[in-house]
Amino acid sequence: MTAYLQTAKDGEAEQLVESIPKLKKFPFVTSLPTDTALAAIPARFALDRGRWDEAAQLPVRDSQYAAAQSITYFARALGAARSGNAIAARAEIAHLDEIDMKLAAAKDDYGRDKPKSKSRQ
Repeated sequence: MTAYLQTAKDGEAEQLVESIPKLKKFPFVTSLPTDTALAAIPARFALDRGRWDEAAQLPVRDSQYAAAQSITYFARALGAARSGNAIAARAEIAHLDEIDMKLAAAKDDYGRDKPKSKSRQ
């Protein structure tokens, strides 16, 4: 999708984004990389083009992986903030905080990487 956008093939990128909701669920196959990609593609499509209202309205895909869903919540928060809707941005950030707490409780550090402060010598 990014390659399409970088080569000014927005129509092809949009077709890819529009095909994602039509993908069928595979009942016994779940994958963090797959769910991450399916969340990242529409998020990047909106954000890379500066379509803040579009980003703020992205649907959150069902996933057993909270880290994958956090991609959409982040895009929605950024879109809302850039659109001037601070209340909606804060609501999306609250979802991110909930995800962070769930991951912390599960001792799942994927997606929780925080910058570590450097100790002074």
